[in-house]
Amino acid sequence: MNFVRFVAACCGWALLAYIGYVTLSPIEQRPHVGAVLFERFMAFSLLGFFLGTAYSKYGVRLFWFVIAIAAGLEIGQLLAPGRHGEFSDALEKAAGGAFGVAIALALTRLLQARLR
Repeated sequence: MNFVRFVAACCGWALLAYIGYVTLSPIEQRPHVGAVLFERFMAFSLLGFFLGTAYSKYGVRLFWFVIAIAAGLEIGQLLAPGRHGEFSDALEKAAGGAFGVAIALALTRLLQARLR
C-alpha cells in the first residue's frame, strides 16, 4: 500500500502544480478539453482523489485543504493579468475536490477493511 500512496502523492502534487500553472497563466495558454464546468470539476476531483489516496489518514482535513486550494487559486486569479476570480468557479473546484477526496477515503477504508 505504501507504493500506491507514494504514486498517488506524486500524481497529486504534480497535478496541483499543473492546475496552479493553468489557473494563473494567461487565458490563451489554458488548454480546453470540454465544457469549462466539467474541466474544473474533473481536475479537482482527480486532485482530491490523488491526495485523498496518498494522505487518507488526514481524513476531514483533506476536504478543507482542497477547498483552501480552490479559494486560493481564485484569489490568485484576481492578481493575475487578464484573469478573473469568480466565487462560482471556486465553488465548482471545491465541490470537485471534495468529491474526489470522498471517493478516495471511501475506497481506502473499504480496501483496508477487506485486508483485515
